[in-house]
Amino acid sequence: MTSAAMLSFIGAVALGCLLGQVDALFAPPRHIFLGVNPSASRDTAQSTQQLQARELAFGSEDDTTLDFDTDGRCLRIGNSNEEIEFMDGLSPKVWTATRPEACGENRKSIFFHTNHSISSSEHETSVGRLLSCRRFLACSRVTRYWMGPCWGTCANDIPLDTQFILVEVSKGGPYALLMPLVDDHFRASLQKGRGQNELICHEESGDSSVLSSGMKAIFVSVGDDPFKLVKSGFAQVAEETRTFHTLGEKKLPSSVDAFGWCSWDAFYSDVSPKGVLDGVSSLCAAGVGPRTVIIDDGWQQVTPLKKIDYNN
Repeated sequence: MTSAAMLSFIGAVALGCLLGQVDALFAPPRHIFLGVNPSASRDTAQSTQQLQARELAFGSEDDTTLDFDTDGRCLRIGNSNEEIEFMDGLSPKVWTATRPEACGENRKSIFFHTNHSISSSEHETSVGRLLSCRRFLACSRVTRYWMGPCWGTCANDIPLDTQFILVEVSKGGPYALLMPLVDDHFRASLQKGRGQNELICHEESGDSSVLSSGMKAIFVSVGDDPFKLVKSGFAQVAEETRTFHTLGEKKLPSSVDAFGWCSWDAFYSDVSPKGVLDGVSSLCAAGVGPRTVIIDDGWQQVTPLKKIDYNN
């Protein structure tokens, strides 16, 4: 697995945890985010296809639009009441825009592509300035393996290696979703720039021999409901890239309905047979015996091992 693919996988797992944070930050009363229960997600293939179609079709009933003005080098969000200059300073020499094929005439989403004058294993490009942002929820890589949520009110608050940004453009909406992508052995991420409210796109392959002069780098979409926007955005990227499936396309196994126990939170890497047996026994004694047990002693070692003389 290439480093880009591995990091994409890690990011996808972390985003599953992050999306619950959307509910905490933007949830209207009695709204259940990603409201798909296990039994519904195990329905027929036809049902999951219908769910995916609804996600892709989100927004057809509202008039929020997203447009890239190459002359003004800016990204505008509009509706029947107003037009908001969301970002500016996007150089048309570097950035080109295409609409998702799956959405037809829907003007809510754009894929941004980079075009560089030289091929390299790493590029760093200004995306311009984030002009309109009341607050945002982002997901960034905080360690080699883990992603974590963060919050802020301007581009200067966006951390290194950010993989997901949900922006409340103005109070109560509209909302904008920004997702850096993985494309042909390269991965993109976002971070704050040197200028005031500047946003930077970082592209890398992780291998000095794997070069590129550009990539499909960032997906941007807008809408008036942050929950539907996230679901629709992931569905559009999945449809365009064909590299992953959304919840609406997946059929969950029946095992997810059974109670299970993982040893990690109890013992971390200091797991032992006695500890596992004691843990299961205590749960059974409490009347909540687990159907499955996961013995987890941490990640496999990735640092170089000390040389061992097996002859001695």
